[in-house]
Amino acid sequence: SIFAPVASLCLRILLSYKMVKRAASQPAESKAKKEAKVAPAPAPVVDPFLEELAPVLALLGEAGDDLNNSSKEMLQAMAPFCLRACKEERHDYQNQVIEVLEKTFKGMEAERESLVAAAQQQVEEAEAEKASSAQTLVEAEAAVKEQEQAKASKDAAQQELEAYVAEASTKLQEEQGREKSLAGEQSQILE
Repeated sequence: SIFAPVASLCLRILLSYKMVKRAASQPAESKAKKEAKVAPAPAPVVDPFLEELAPVLALLGEAGDDLNNSSKEMLQAMAPFCLRACKEERHDYQNQVIEVLEKTFKGMEAERESLVAAAQQQVEEAEAEKASSAQTLVEAEAAVKEQEQAKASKDAAQQELEAYVAEASTKLQEEQGREKSLAGEQSQILE
């Protein structure tokens, strides 16, 4: 009948309940003896394959926009099982997971290569700008030297002109003084 599976399920539940109840009703002393017989848990064994695979799993965790978090977690969980099996012994599902991993890693590699190329382009542009700036600096320093030389020559010419003007002024004053003295002598003579 239809109720047979339900009845067997109920029977299993009841039997498991009785087993739990019997275990709880046993004296504490017998429990202690059983626990003493159980060997202590061995230290956890570290799988060298998983240690070797850790960088791959970490890299998978760095996958960018290509994968959402749940996909990353799924691939990280499946990768050890797929990569542990030899290529010839892999199931089709394992091969499909490895193909997804390969596409993901190739996509990450292409993305990082484009970032490196862009950074290299920026470095080259910066170096070109630096070279251009250095050339501009050399030209500006040459122009400054030329202007300083022109200023020095103009300053020298101005000093020569000032000296000539001072000498001419002195001669003029001397001549004016002589003229006054001649005019004074002339007026004395005419008187």
